[in-house]
Amino acid sequence: MGDPLCTPGNHSSSINSTSDQEQNLIPPRNGQEVYFRVMGFWRITQYNALFDRAIFYLAGTGNECQHLWSELDYRWTATRLGDPLQIKKEIQLFSDPNFNGTPYKVNASMPSIIPHVRVGSLFFSGNHSWRLFSEPNYKGETTCFSPQVQGRDWGITYKYTNNLIVGSVKEGC
Repeated sequence: MGDPLCTPGNHSSSINSTSDQEQNLIPPRNGQEVYFRVMGFWRITQYNALFDRAIFYLAGTGNECQHLWSELDYRWTATRLGDPLQIKKEIQLFSDPNFNGTPYKVNASMPSIIPHVRVGSLFFSGNHSWRLFSEPNYKGETTCFSPQVQGRDWGITYKYTNNLIVGSVKEGC
C-alpha cells in the first residue's frame, strides 16, 4: 500500500524474497492505492470472499515503484518465480499462457525433448539467450529469445508465446 514513491509506512509489508512459496500480503481496504518496489518476477494473486481470483505479474529490478490495480480485497498472496538473484542460467517453459501449468526447466542445451513440449509462456533469468526448436536435434522452426536485462548480468526476461511446440532447446542464439 502507500504512495507512488513506495514510502514505507504502517501499511508496508515485507516478504521473504528468497522463498518461492506463496506468501500472504496485507490486502488493501477502502480503495487504497497499492504500489510495489519489485525485485525479480512475482505472481500476485488477489482473492475475494468467494475465493474468485485475479492474477497479476510484476517484474522489476528494484529501482522503480509499480502500481498494481486492486481488483479483489479479501486475501492477497505473492509468489516469486525463478531465481531470487536473477542470474541462474535457466529457462522455464510453461504449457499454458500466464505462466500456468507445470514448468519445464532447462539449464543447458538439450538436443531432444520427448515428448515435445507445448509452450504458452516462458521466462528466464540472467544475461543468457535461448533458441527453441520445433524438432529434436536443433531442427525445424526456430525462435530466439534474447535477454532484456539492459546491460546488466542479472534480470528477468519473460514472454507470452503463441503455443510454440518445442523439441529441443539450445543455449545462445
